[in-house]
Amino acid sequence: MTAIRIALILFLSLALSSCKEEGKEEILDVFDAYNAALNNNDGAAAIALIDDKYFEDFQHMLIAARSAKREQVFRMRPSERSRIATMRNRLSYEELKTLDARGAIKTLIDRGSERSSGLDITLGKIKFKRPRATAPLIVEGFETKHILEFVQADNVWKLDPACFDESLDFIIAKRSDRRGVREDTLILENESASSGKNVTDAIWDPPKQGF
Repeated sequence: MTAIRIALILFLSLALSSCKEEGKEEILDVFDAYNAALNNNDGAAAIALIDDKYFEDFQHMLIAARSAKREQVFRMRPSERSRIATMRNRLSYEELKTLDARGAIKTLIDRGSERSSGLDITLGKIKFKRPRATAPLIVEGFETKHILEFVQADNVWKLDPACFDESLDFIIAKRSDRRGVREDTLILENESASSGKNVTDAIWDPPKQGF
């Protein structure tokens, strides 16, 4: 192997390593900025960091919040039921009817519905498969099976919060089992405490004007 080829391989290896480190820092910055936006009730800053795919996925929950009957809601995942309870509790009838997914998420964050739990949540090893990257959530020092996904478009990294919904499914199920109460009872308790409003079982019925 000639000296030129060796030098070229070393150069490419260093360049690739530098690129990965730069990408890693960008992803960590996005993760930190997103959590800061949630804790500061800054909906505009948060949605600017969310992958468009999540808004498409969220739309079905918004539609359900508008019109789904309780038997339909009860067939949904715990995190989806929690989202529906939050939307019906914190958005007015007119807002539910007119906001799109992006607007609904922004408004909910502005009103403090998405603040972090206070747990120490960080990212594990970041793996790249451009234009995507993934990293497991580490909660209180323990790596979880919940994988946060990032996507790069126009040289900007954004995240898909679906991972947090999956984590919420797990948390609700575990706490419900530990306390020996129904998941939906726990969801109502959490939403009541978080919003400062008494949320009753009536939240599972489709909202009506003036609800």
